[in-house]
Amino acid sequence: MTILNELNKASFKGVIFYINDASTSGGRKTTAHEYPNTNRRYVEDLGKKGKTFSIKGYTKGDGSEYFANRDALINVLDEDGNGTLIHPFYGTLNVKSTTYLVDESVAELGRADFSIEFEHTDDKIFPFEALGSSKEKVQENIQAIQELVEDDITQNIKINSSNAVQDLLNQKLKVQNKFDSMVKGAINKTQNINLLSIAVKDYASKVSVGDIVKMAKATNGLFTEYKGAIAVSKSRFSALSKFFNFGEDEPVLALVTKERIIKQQNRDVLNSAIQVNATVAAYDSIYDINYKTVDEVQNVKEIISNQYQKIADSEIVLPEIKDILQDIHNETNTFFEETMLNTSRITEIETNQMPLTVLAYNYYDNLDKVDDLLNINKIKNPSFVEGSVKVLTNEQYNS
Repeated sequence: MTILNELNKASFKGVIFYINDASTSGGRKTTAHEYPNTNRRYVEDLGKKGKTFSIKGYTKGDGSEYFANRDALINVLDEDGNGTLIHPFYGTLNVKSTTYLVDESVAELGRADFSIEFEHTDDKIFPFEALGSSKEKVQENIQAIQELVEDDITQNIKINSSNAVQDLLNQKLKVQNKFDSMVKGAINKTQNINLLSIAVKDYASKVSVGDIVKMAKATNGLFTEYKGAIAVSKSRFSALSKFFNFGEDEPVLALVTKERIIKQQNRDVLNSAIQVNATVAAYDSIYDINYKTVDEVQNVKEIISNQYQKIADSEIVLPEIKDILQDIHNETNTFFEETMLNTSRITEIETNQMPLTVLAYNYYDNLDKVDDLLNINKIKNPSFVEGSVKVLTNEQYNS
C-alpha cells in the first residue's frame, strides 16, 4: 500500500494529495468561418491549445488530521495565481486550478474525494508592469544622453573666427528649415505646434548670439517640444526618422588649415547632436505607437535597428552616448518581442463575392475591424470583395 501511495502521490502548491484517475486533453485552437451563399468553410488555426489536466484524487487522515489535510488542499485551490503541480505521470507543471468538487461520505470517514481541473499556463505573456518600468528606464537613459549631448556642444563647438561663426549659422539654418517644414506641414495648428515653432526660433536666436551653453539647451529643446507637437506617436516616429541622416549629405572639408578643422569639428558635433536627439526621441515614441499588425512592429524595429547600428558605427558620436544607447536598444528589443506576441498577424483567405462588412462580420462576429481590412487591402470599393483578401488573425507570432 505504501508503494501505491508513492506512485499516485501528487502535490499542488506544496500540498500533498493522492490521485486515483487522471486524464489530459490538448490539441489545436481553431475557429471556423462560414460564408454565405457558398458551401466553402475555412477553419483557421490559432496555434497550440494549452493542456488541461483532469484529476480525481483524495486527501486522508484521522481525526483533526483529516480536516487539516482537506482544508489545506481547498485553500490552495481557492488561492489566486498560478502554482506548481507535481503530477505522478507528467512531472512538474505550471498550472492554474479552475474548478474543483469535493465529495465526502460517512461510509468513508477520514477521506475527502476531489475532482479537480488544472490548466497549463505560462507566466504573463505581456507583463504590463515590466513594460512600464522598461519605458521609464529608457526615458532615464534618454535624459542621460541629452545631458551628454549638451556637454558635447558646450565643450567642443568653437567660435574663434568670423568664418567659424558664419559656418555655424549656415548649419543652424539647415536645422531651422527642417523643423520649420515640419511645423508648416502639420495638419492641425495646435498650441503645441506653436510651442515647437517658438522653440525653433529660440534655437535660432541662441546660435545667432553665439551663446554655446544656451545653444546646447535649445538644441535639446527642439526635440522636447517636438514630442508634444505631434500627438500621434506613429507620425512622430516617421517625422523624426527624417533627421536620422542629418548632415550626411554635406561634403567633408579638406582638413588643410586650422580653420577648416574647427569648421568640420563644429559640423560633426552639431550633426551628431541632431542625429542622436532624433534617435532617442524616436525610441521614446516607439512605446506609444498603436501597433495593428506584427508587420508594423517589425517595420518600426527594422528602421530603429538600422539607425542604432549607424550611430554605433559613427565616428562623430561620443562613446559614452553609444554605451547608453545600447542599453536603450536592448530594452526596446525586449519590448518589440513582447509586443509581437500580442499583436495580430496578417494572413490571406479566399472568399466569394460579398460586401466587406459581411466578410468582417463572418470572420470576427462584429464590424470592429472593417476599417483595418480596408487599409491593409487598400480597398476602394467595399461594397463587394472577392478572391484573396488579407485579414488580421490573433494566431501567436513565433520569432
